[in-house]
Amino acid sequence: MSGRIVAGALVATALGVGVVVGLAAPRSQQGHTSATPNAQDAQLVADLATRDKWLAAVGDSAVSRRIEGMRVALLITDGTSAETVAQVTSALEQGGATVEATGRLGADWWDPARSSFRGELATQMSASIVGVDGLGATDVLEHAIVQAIVPGAQPGGTAKSTGTGTTGASGVTERASNQEVLLEVLSRANILTLDHPAADGVDALVVVTGEGPTGAGAAVNAAATVWEQYLGATEIVVAGDGVGTSGASTPDAIPTTASEAIAAAADTPASTRPSVVLISEPKLAAAEIVLALKEQESGGSGTYGTASGLDIVAVP
Repeated sequence: MSGRIVAGALVATALGVGVVVGLAAPRSQQGHTSATPNAQDAQLVADLATRDKWLAAVGDSAVSRRIEGMRVALLITDGTSAETVAQVTSALEQGGATVEATGRLGADWWDPARSSFRGELATQMSASIVGVDGLGATDVLEHAIVQAIVPGAQPGGTAKSTGTGTTGASGVTERASNQEVLLEVLSRANILTLDHPAADGVDALVVVTGEGPTGAGAAVNAAATVWEQYLGATEIVVAGDGVGTSGASTPDAIPTTASEAIAAAADTPASTRPSVVLISEPKLAAAEIVLALKEQESGGSGTYGTASGLDIVAVP
């Protein structure tokens, strides 16, 4: 199920909402050679406008209420544009999900030059983190991040339940206090800042990222793999140079972060494999984001977007 790229036109096939024949080639390129250059230009503009309206309609059909009731935590990496974050948030809300918490991962979370610092921090924090005995520093910090976002979260899917779901007031107080300590330490270390904890738990975690340092995609995938131990649904949404939310999309431009994340995901065990969404056609981004979460919810995974040189397969 991994490594799949869902093309824009094929999203419609997967959803059963129909496909417009000739979408890839405007009418001005389909036999209208007798028109004057000005007429051809006007026709091309009109065709592109029709195409954009069709893509928007397909996207709306794909998104509407498909993840109704899903509780999501957003994690935004350093340098990600506000425009990309707004697009992802809008897609989740259109799909019927609620964003329970939004966190921001600082540059020190993935900066290769700060690896020694992260190792020392993980050693100092390990006693306050559940389920990290024998793990390396990177994994220890990823567990700490989830446990800081969801009070009482433990590996094994308990982040889906309420963060205060223990018997007795003392247990609730202790778990909430532990979460506060983790968040304080991570915030001071420029690794995680959080708008508020997800007190009622979350069902999915969506990482929103642009380009990062060398190895950023593999780092994000490794983190999502750890987080999926808690949630069962993790997704990486990538936007970068040449692939964004404004202006014309550039299907040939695959951000390095996306390429690394896709390659790393292919080597991840199927049971903890995140989905990767490459924002390559802005008007279909919402459909891709929601479809990826829907597939994750059912235990699958995939790679969503449009880019040349990658396999293009419709989701059944």
